[in-house]
Amino acid sequence: MQCEHENPCNAPLLSKAFKTPKQVVRRILDRESVEALIYNTQTIRDRFMLELQARCGLRIGESLKIKASDVLDRKLILKEPKS
Repeated sequence: MQCEHENPCNAPLLSKAFKTPKQVVRRILDRESVEALIYNTQTIRDRFMLELQARCGLRIGESLKIKASDVLDRKLILKEPKS
C-alpha cells in the first residue's frame, strides 16, 4: 500500500515503461576528414553518394533513390525530397 505523500507515478512499473530517451552524442567530422573519406572511396557510385551527402545535405535514403533519369545536364531533380 502506498503512503499518502508518495507519488503514484514513481511506481517501478511506470518508470520502466516511460524512460526518458538517452541523448546520442554525435561527432561532426572536420572538412579535411570528409575530403579524405570522399577521395579514398573506391567506386564512383559511392563517391557520388558521399559527395551529395556532404555537399548538398542529402540523407542516405534520398541519395539511394536517385536514378540516372533524375539527372539532366548538370541539374539533379529530386521527385520526393525529405527536407
